[in-house]
Amino acid sequence: MGTRRFLSCTSGASAIEFALVAPVLMGLMLVMVDLGMAVGEKMAIDQLLRAGAQLAMADPGTGPVLTALASMNEDAPGRSFAVTLRCPCSTGTCTTSCAPGALHNAYRLEVSSTYDSLMTGFSLPLSSVLEVRVR
Repeated sequence: MGTRRFLSCTSGASAIEFALVAPVLMGLMLVMVDLGMAVGEKMAIDQLLRAGAQLAMADPGTGPVLTALASMNEDAPGRSFAVTLRCPCSTGTCTTSCAPGALHNAYRLEVSSTYDSLMTGFSLPLSSVLEVRVR
């Protein structure tokens, strides 16, 4: 009779179910936090790029734009920057870089970084490119 009562008892069933489901839920939560941090890094890169583009619209040259990007980036030293001048083309889509001091009509700004995952150890390369036309 004791065995029958033991098998029909359900008083600890919810604790066992929680013990089975909790690790899966915790793992999913940590993955979501990790992805959220990667998206946050991408948004920070985009914001930095937009700030550099706003300065480039005044056409100060590549040196001041690079200096401003570096000064705005003191919190994340692993990011890299590139600023190039684009020369006018007859086709409308120009991909050639100008020599410093040459006639140019656009700046091409690029910011790149690598996000290192907290949980899995994988690295995710992040980059953004923005082209600003000047007159």
